[in-house]
Amino acid sequence: MQSDLRNLIFASSLTLLLTSCTLVDSNPKFSADVIEFRQVLSVSSVQSGVEAYGQKFKDVDCRTLPSNFEPPIDLIGCSGDEKQVYLLGVSELDGNSIEQAKHHRADSSGDQWFIMIDFDDTGTKRFAEFTRRVTTLPAPMNQIAITSDRLVITSPAINDEISSGSAVITGSFTMQEALDLSRAIKNRSAIPLYFKWRE
Repeated sequence: MQSDLRNLIFASSLTLLLTSCTLVDSNPKFSADVIEFRQVLSVSSVQSGVEAYGQKFKDVDCRTLPSNFEPPIDLIGCSGDEKQVYLLGVSELDGNSIEQAKHHRADSSGDQWFIMIDFDDTGTKRFAEFTRRVTTLPAPMNQIAITSDRLVITSPAINDEISSGSAVITGSFTMQEALDLSRAIKNRSAIPLYFKWRE
């Protein structure tokens, strides 16, 4: 059953990084309260900078991410450990397309938990179209970033169209952490601060 649940999702497991990233910006293109799904246009280490579509960003600080960029770049995000910076496309769909989010035990010991999300009919169709489109692209453009504000929660590579309408977010969650995150996603509320600020 566990194996089946995990296979509903992206070919690579979604891993949520629970490390520090203080993200501050007033850019109105994204919402603090609803997760979004965006295409990765380029990704690189913070130290080396990142470049795409003739736009280059060096010496990126995850705490004050650049806001001076042009389309097709719609958002610049950062990984939770502040080691990677992402240039991202427009939001293809968001948490408003999620019908439910539930936490589940990932192993028999009960120490590891994951979140399963189910899209509504519109979200299922849009996610299938989105994943079908990116599978044919070279890395890293075949990756989908799940974001909250400027935080890139995870960015799995997509190898096949996902038409099941379900996805799984895995990580080193305790039961309480998985419960808190699933509630935030389900209720369209802000992801708990400790996911962003945690050392």
